[in-house]
Amino acid sequence: MATPRKSDPFLTRMVLIPGFLMCCLNYFWFKFELIHPFPLALYIVGGVVGLLYTIYFALTTAVTCDRRYPLTSITKNDLYRLREIEFSDVLGNIVVFIVFTYISVKCVNGLIPIQTVGHDTTVLNIETHVSRSSRGWGSTETYTLNVASWVEKGIAIRLDIDRTTGLKLNVSAPIHIETKIGLLGLEFYRMRHQTFTFQKGYVPPFRQPD
Repeated sequence: MATPRKSDPFLTRMVLIPGFLMCCLNYFWFKFELIHPFPLALYIVGGVVGLLYTIYFALTTAVTCDRRYPLTSITKNDLYRLREIEFSDVLGNIVVFIVFTYISVKCVNGLIPIQTVGHDTTVLNIETHVSRSSRGWGSTETYTLNVASWVEKGIAIRLDIDRTTGLKLNVSAPIHIETKIGLLGLEFYRMRHQTFTFQKGYVPPFRQPD
């Protein structure tokens, strides 16, 4: 009977826990959102890193994870350890590193902005999303805007916004979006009402207290 594998402490300490903390901070506080879709190249990088890490872990770790081998000591005779890799391990690590890449890139990019851009555009459509608590604790409203793209004419850009801003908007409203370029060169905004302002003369249909 095969000895069960133990959990990887490095993956837990350096990937899972930091990724979970960054996800919570971004969801509950920072609320960084990218203007454009997440670059496919970064997804690929995350997947490749996950695959390489799986290979590295298999070559340098005993089956029971009780002993680690230095990478410099690996010889051709040790390559048999690669046969012990299971498909579920490969898939799991790839998914973990792709998710970690997405979360960490959004946080690092947003935490270190290097340039303020900002754009004036027009609201094309407003979508309201209501999620109700299964325990009867009330409901939560979020809003998604389709605005005219400032990059390519005739294209819409989707923006997630907070309830305060959503209640101040209607179709064709002129809106200014405070966007920034982060450390990694990705344009982003924060999903908060301070990020969105209105051109002079626009009267919101419903005013929320600031």
